[in-house]
Amino acid sequence: MYYIIENNSLSKYRKFLVQAFNKVTLEKNIIKIAPLPELKNKIIKDNHFIIKENDIEKRKRKITKIAKKVTKLLSKANSKKIVLSKKLKKEKTFKNYLYSQNFNIINGNFLFPLLAPEALEYIIKKIKIKDENFKIAILANNINEVVWGNINKFVREYKNITIVTRHALRLRKLQKKLYEEEGIVVAVTNNKRKSLSKINIILNFDFPEELLNKYSIYENANIINFSNNVKIYKKRFNGVNINDYEIKCKNESLENIVEFNKELIDKNYVKDVYEAQLYERQNFNKLREKILKDEVNIKYLIGNKTRI
Repeated sequence: MYYIIENNSLSKYRKFLVQAFNKVTLEKNIIKIAPLPELKNKIIKDNHFIIKENDIEKRKRKITKIAKKVTKLLSKANSKKIVLSKKLKKEKTFKNYLYSQNFNIINGNFLFPLLAPEALEYIIKKIKIKDENFKIAILANNINEVVWGNINKFVREYKNITIVTRHALRLRKLQKKLYEEEGIVVAVTNNKRKSLSKINIILNFDFPEELLNKYSIYENANIINFSNNVKIYKKRFNGVNINDYEIKCKNESLENIVEFNKELIDKNYVKDVYEAQLYERQNFNKLREKILKDEVNIKYLIGNKTRI
C-alpha cells in the first residue's frame, strides 16, 4: 500500500525542475509527485474569473502525464491499494486516470459503517435530543456482516428502532427472537409513505439517492449515509444530511501505521490512513475490537450545510 502526496518542500529552482520534468520519486512507501500546475491566465469579465478552455486542457494533459508516471511506479511495486493526499483527492483528472487503471483509492467507505456506533453517539450528543424522544431507522437492503453486527448492537442499546429493507422476511426470525427472548420490539418495514415520516435519525447503510428520495422523510431528520453520497431533493427537508467524516485516534495507532511521518499525517485524512491498514477480510467483531483498542472516534461529520 502506497501514499501519494505532492512534494512541496522544494526551493523555487528545484520546484521548477520537478514540475518541468513531471518528476515522481519513491521514498519507502510514499510517492512524492511534482506540484500540480495551477490555472493561470485568468481573465476578469463582469467581476468573474474566466479561464480559457485551452489552459484547462493543457493542465489536464500535464496532470495525466504525472498520473501515468505514478501508475508505472506502482505497477513495478505490484500495488493496487493507494492513499491520496487531501489535495490530490480533489483532482478529478488525476483520480479518474488511476481509477481507469484499476487502482483502489482508499476513501473511508469501508471504515465508516464500522464506525456507525460512534457516528450515532456523536450525532445524538450534537443534536441534543432526549433518549425518550428520538427514533432511529436503519436502512439496508444488503444485510451483510457489518450491517448485521450493527443491527444486533443497536437494538439492544436503543429503543424505538425501525429497520427499513426490502428483505423483511430475512429479519423476521431476528425480530421474533428478540421479542421472545429479550422482550425487545423491533419494527421491520418497507413502507415508503410511513416508515421514515417520524424518524429523527436515519442510518443509511446502502440506499442509493434515487431510492431514498422515494420515501417520505421527516423534515428535520438527521441522515447519516455510510456508503453512498446522497442528496435529498425534498423541498421541505430542513434536516442534516451527512455524507462524509473525519476521525481521531490515539497517537500510538498512527505511529504503528506510518512511523508518525508528520508530513503524511498533515497531508492526508486520518480516516484514509487508518482504513488503509485494516484487514478487510476480518470479521465484524475483530474489526470492532481493533477500533475500540485504538480509541478511534469521530472528529467531525460533514453535512449538507456545514461541518458538525
